[in-house]
Amino acid sequence: MSFILAIIAIVALAWTPILLVRSSLALAGVVFVVLANCFSLEFMSIDVGPINMSIERLFLLVLPVAYVVQRRLGRLDPKPLGHADWALLGFVGFAVVSTFLHDWRSASAFGAPVIQHLINGYAIPLVLFWIVRQTKIEARELRGVYVGFVAFGVYLALTGIAESFGAWSLVFPKYIADAEIGLHFGRARGPMVHSVTYGMTLATSMFCGWLLWPGSSRATKLAIIALVPLMLAALYLSKTRSVWLGTALGTGVLMLTQLRGAWRPLLLGGGVGAGLLVAVLNFDRIVAFDRKDNTAAQTRESVEARASFLYVSWQMFKDRPLLGFGFGQFPTAKLPYLSDRDTELQLESIRPWSHHNTYLSVLTELGVVGLTLFLGIFAAWAMRGWHLIRDAEAPAWVRDHGALMLAVLSMYAVQCMFHEMSFTARDNSVLFLFAALTSGLYAMAVRPAAEFGTRPVLGWQWLGGRKASVS
Repeated sequence: MSFILAIIAIVALAWTPILLVRSSLALAGVVFVVLANCFSLEFMSIDVGPINMSIERLFLLVLPVAYVVQRRLGRLDPKPLGHADWALLGFVGFAVVSTFLHDWRSASAFGAPVIQHLINGYAIPLVLFWIVRQTKIEARELRGVYVGFVAFGVYLALTGIAESFGAWSLVFPKYIADAEIGLHFGRARGPMVHSVTYGMTLATSMFCGWLLWPGSSRATKLAIIALVPLMLAALYLSKTRSVWLGTALGTGVLMLTQLRGAWRPLLLGGGVGAGLLVAVLNFDRIVAFDRKDNTAAQTRESVEARASFLYVSWQMFKDRPLLGFGFGQFPTAKLPYLSDRDTELQLESIRPWSHHNTYLSVLTELGVVGLTLFLGIFAAWAMRGWHLIRDAEAPAWVRDHGALMLAVLSMYAVQCMFHEMSFTARDNSVLFLFAALTSGLYAMAVRPAAEFGTRPVLGWQWLGGRKASVS
């Protein structure tokens, strides 16, 4: 069966360059996200010398080729780099230098080499970001991206619900049913076999459904209304508190930026009130949440371990505050600090674990320089989303995308507080895809002002013959 699938994949990939030359690279980015989650190494691995190739990695090799061909044919829209783009390139470049200045052959988290951590966590998402950012971004193309994510979200919701109730015959790919693959077996975790990645991607799909509402037919709106409870049920079954919090925060951002008139305070206030009521009435159950894969005692142990991570990270930061211990070095660099007896914390409990906080992980490995660049990227992306929302000259679909960027960024920022989000290409690829679309739209906005030699301000030059408006 694997041989047949491999033949099908090779034939499909042979046609992929032809299709990509004539199609949207932004939509190709959505296809990559789906392939990375459903058809990665867990689904099928092809040995190519020392490298294990999968369907999504083969597809990734085709994307740059399609980008070069489309650029030569004049089908793309090259855009100048802005401050956020330079910050992103600076951070990834600094991580690359830091990697090779230390033992890059050593094992990072989960036994993977440090260099693989760098490629999966940042290099692959950066390639996706650059390619999508340079495409011609139009309303129809953005709507196609949203439709693709909503369709993927429907699949994720149905799969998560099926696996939560043990209906394994309805689950695809079949490796999801293997408790030895991935983490969080017993929760809704989908093809990612990780409830955090699953929840973040599903919530992003639900946010995209929100943006499909304007301009949709009555039948489409009814379908969206029907899908929301389905996705919320699957998010609940992920049994991951950070996912719940991120979903609530992202939804609140969309309500705050999208709703108008009396609906905004009514729905936003009602949502906040309902959330607080549920939290107060179920506080003990939430803190000691009992899951199939995690007893209440283990949950408390996990919470206490986060204090140990914080303590160890602080001690490491004090020793190397500026440049850190090197990208991917936390799993080994932390070991000498676990024998610290100046604290009552059980530091040895975190010996086999990777870091549980992306911000602290960046701080210990890349120091203040790395963390400043890291936070600067997200602050700049948030500002770009906010500028799109506030630009009165921009079409509604552009302002809506700015709100979506803030919602996706809110979800991601919450996950970074409780998990390390750079071990696979799945998490950052979703964020970088929407950031690329946001950066592309923002570059389209400031370009007319730059061409007239004035200070970069928002002014739009839209298809359809309307002239640029420059303030």
